[in-house]
Amino acid sequence: MGAGRIVVAVVAVLACGGGGLLIMKAKHDADQEQPPAEAAARSYLDAMLADRLPDAYAMTCTKIHEEMTPKQFEDYQSDRDQIARYEVTGFDSSTSNGKLESAAVHLRMYGHDGRFFDQRLPMTKENGAWRICQ
Repeated sequence: MGAGRIVVAVVAVLACGGGGLLIMKAKHDADQEQPPAEAAARSYLDAMLADRLPDAYAMTCTKIHEEMTPKQFEDYQSDRDQIARYEVTGFDSSTSNGKLESAAVHLRMYGHDGRFFDQRLPMTKENGAWRICQ
């Protein structure tokens, strides 16, 4: 094997290894952010179920604040009384250039009659805090 091929092989290994390190870092970052994102989702849902809509609205992202007034938000959430409880069933995240950009908490929402539906609650991080951003 010539010296040129060895250099190419080493560069290829380093390039692939670097990509693997970037993927591992992104996964590590997502793993670190899962508990705070889930806690934010739980706080939001607890506020909704307790009919504390101003608190829930305060936990939403800038985009929602720009698109909805608190009154519009309250009207939009009018069917919330049909939900009796929820459980967190999963988490996913999205990265860009190795930086965690957004996440979603997966939920199972139960009605008072025991029926359920699954929902994905999109979230974004603003000023260091996770915000609901549907």
